Amino acid sequence: MAALSDFLPYVSLHCTGAPEPSMLHEIRSAAMLFCERTRAWKALQTVSVRAGRGEIEIPLEDDAVVVVIEEAIFDGNKLAPMALDELKNEWRDWITQTGTPLHFTQLDPDNLRLVPKPNADYPKGLTLRIAYKPDRNANTVPDWLYQQYAEVIAAGAIGRLAGTRAFPCFDPAVSTYYLQLFTAGCDRALHEADKSFTRTPRRVRARFI
Repeated sequence: MAALSDFLPYVSLHCTGAPEPSMLHEIRSAAMLFCERTRAWKALQTVSVRAGRGEIEIPLEDDAVVVVIEEAIFDGNKLAPMALDELKNEWRDWITQTGTPLHFTQLDPDNLRLVPKPNADYPKGLTLRIAYKPDRNANTVPDWLYQQYAEVIAAGAIGRLAGTRAFPCFDPAVSTYYLQLFTAGCDRALHEADKSFTRTPRRVRARFI
């Protein structure tokens, strides 16, 4: 893991007079926003499932919270996400019904609910692909995030700090410039994450008329 303080040399050079705690705060905020926009921080998690227990605590990475569950696979079959209102309409007894899970929902950000509840134990039955972001008290981020995107995250922090009137580095033009760099960097990272960080070109399926 890389410390948030590792980003300081990229930020302090452009934010003379900004207090270090404020720089660290904006670095953390930029890292959070970067991960929300790009979903670049992903992990596969395997979870044990017990009979009759539909609620699953979502595994967390260090210093992280969940952005979204991108995919859930139960016993080799993909589960369909479903909002609570949809569950109430389609599964009148969704709270108590047992069987082979077909759907998942979230009643809160930290827990996932399988519908229906499993009727047997599956020690390695649930695989989740989860996108994460740093939590509000994080002091670290994954090392690869620092190695590949230090300048992008720093640009987001610089943009916010240069836009703060209370700091000597206040400069609206500088703020706008670095926030634009941050947005462009997020767009590039989103494209790279969509390709799973490989250089493989997108395949185009041939169409015959």
